[in-house]
Amino acid sequence: MNPANIRIILAKELRDVLSERVYWLAFALELVIVLGVILLGIAFATMMNPTEMASAVPRLELRVGVIGGGVEYSENEFLSSLMGEDIKLVLVEDMDVLQARIAAGNLMGGIVLPEDYDEGGVERLVVVLVLDESKVYSSLVRSRVESAVESANWEISTRRLATIGLSSSDSLTVTKSSTGQSVIPITSPDFVEAMYLMVIPLVMVFPILLSANMTSDSIVGEKENGTLGILMATPASRLDIVLGKVLPVLVLANLQFIAWLFLLENNILGSVRVFNKIPLLILLNMGAICFIGISLLISIRARSTKESNLYLTLVIMLLVFPLFVGIPEMGLPTWVVDSALLVRTIGHVTASPHLPPAAFWGQIGVLGLLGTGIMILCARSVRNLEPPPSR
Repeated sequence: MNPANIRIILAKELRDVLSERVYWLAFALELVIVLGVILLGIAFATMMNPTEMASAVPRLELRVGVIGGGVEYSENEFLSSLMGEDIKLVLVEDMDVLQARIAAGNLMGGIVLPEDYDEGGVERLVVVLVLDESKVYSSLVRSRVESAVESANWEISTRRLATIGLSSSDSLTVTKSSTGQSVIPITSPDFVEAMYLMVIPLVMVFPILLSANMTSDSIVGEKENGTLGILMATPASRLDIVLGKVLPVLVLANLQFIAWLFLLENNILGSVRVFNKIPLLILLNMGAICFIGISLLISIRARSTKESNLYLTLVIMLLVFPLFVGIPEMGLPTWVVDSALLVRTIGHVTASPHLPPAAFWGQIGVLGLLGTGIMILCARSVRNLEPPPSR
């Protein structure tokens, strides 16, 4: 291995990559995708969390039917609370009419008050909420009705305490202390889970896939341009050629890793702390070496750039498929496959503060052995491209 030869090949490869406009476009597209994935995580969290959804969307007026339970519409404090939640109430005669109007879309939901409901009583209020769960607004209706019920039950609790001589405002005080400014829906547990298990792994894998794509025409492009013979005739060893092709792409991948880590922790959409950055970067580099090596092998074997890109796409689809269908639990083989596919490992490492080294060194070892084997195959395959030049 000659560092000078590696440096020359590395500089040439880096110039070739940076001169391609399509890769600059890919970087810009990747940035848009990263922001889109973060927004997707937020959208998922808000849809799964009605309370967050209610606070994140504009105050829409909801049209909801109510079966009155024998109380006057204008004198009912609970119904007044509903109107305070921007719910327009429509009196309905019975349950059949209510369900029919909800099914037809004339009403967005319905409330059935208990027949013995006492506005000034001390019994906890329980209402029946009728919704069409297939409608996207159903979670919003549920959230606002629950808020009104909670308010009514607070009043009931106040009256109940008053009967035994206690004041709720003096005796039941709860204070809240927080630092920093909350970003909707960062307080949602669904958002946090979505970020660590879906968003962060996807974001951090993007540079690896792009790096593999950059390498897919590394050798086959030399064949098509007629420069492969010149490259093979240089005094550089086959290992020098492999390292010169891999290292510049790996450097660009690391720049993207760092940029996306910064973006995840510093954005106005919903910043999330990423833990264990050093082990994460080591894992990502090991995974990148494996993917870049596989792409280089494909480039060596392919007869054209089109064929190389097609094979790489098939390999990526084959590797991604188990992530969607799941991997059956088979002990050690399942752990090895999970380690090689990275996504679950990334989620575990980034979500766990103060993770002991034993928790991730096994995965690093698996990826390291796999990457070393792939690099050895690349060097041998390059050696077999053409016979060594005569001296």
